[in-house]
Amino acid sequence: MLEEWDRDRAFHLRGQRVPVSPTPTEMMLCVARLPLTYTETQFSALVRTYGDICRCFLMISEKTGDSKGYGFVEYTTKEAALQAKNMLDGKQIENWILCCDWLDSSHITFDSLHSKCLYIDKLPKDFRDMGEFRKVFSSVVNPPYCQIALKNGCPQDWGLVEYSTSEDAETAQTTLNGFNLHGQNIRICYYIPGVRAINLYLKLLNDS
Repeated sequence: MLEEWDRDRAFHLRGQRVPVSPTPTEMMLCVARLPLTYTETQFSALVRTYGDICRCFLMISEKTGDSKGYGFVEYTTKEAALQAKNMLDGKQIENWILCCDWLDSSHITFDSLHSKCLYIDKLPKDFRDMGEFRKVFSSVVNPPYCQIALKNGCPQDWGLVEYSTSEDAETAQTTLNGFNLHGQNIRICYYIPGVRAINLYLKLLNDS
């Protein structure tokens, strides 16, 4: 359940006050790694493909009103939710591979819907310099967790960074997305909120 809810809490989007109400999260799915240009209408059409929904919304920046590239959907039945999870996880849209999983219901508050974890891909081929990788992301603030994916000692083209606050993560995503690293423009997106990067790293490595 969403705890510590401020009933007067609202988004201010393009000058309009948009109230947001809490909801139980036991049946809530998060779909992440969406194209940043993906609209609310496109997201709604995508998730409705798999069944009737109670609600869905894209997560937006409270600073800019822009999409953060992930959203939430609640289906009317568990069966529809399971089908959607299976079909959306790993689905390709444009040049993005979506990830979809249950939203952790044990500790969700409004603020924790803003992810602290960033997924970085399109790293230079064979890039493994952890010191340089951390230095890039420490230009915002030193992140507690920063890791390039290594499988059997071989660097992959992705990594994970987790900040202490969602505000730091947002600053990093907006200022460093497209950063030129050894001639390669890296890509940075948010991962599903509530998931610790250290746990996520092993899961993603095993799935790759």
